[in-house]
Amino acid sequence: MAECRACRACSAGVAALLLALLVSGAPSAELNGTPARVLDGDSFVLATGEQEIAVRLAYIDAPEHGQPYGDAARRALDDLIWGQPLRAVILGEDAY
Repeated sequence: MAECRACRACSAGVAALLLALLVSGAPSAELNGTPARVLDGDSFVLATGEQEIAVRLAYIDAPEHGQPYGDAARRALDDLIWGQPLRAVILGEDAY
């Protein structure tokens, strides 16, 4: 299946924006960990050692599961971050 230009652009932008994240229910301004699972093209669960926290990438609006290219967007984020140490800088709490 061919990858769309939007997915390639999203993948390239994610690397630069991993330091700017929205985190749900995080108690501090910065978290370190590894991805526990990728939820979709703009969110994943971060395992910090003590807890797992849902993280949504700031300023990224990737297609959701069931939408065109939604699965490709999830795979792109998975390929980019899986197994990598991550640092999440918290910008605020996400309403979603």
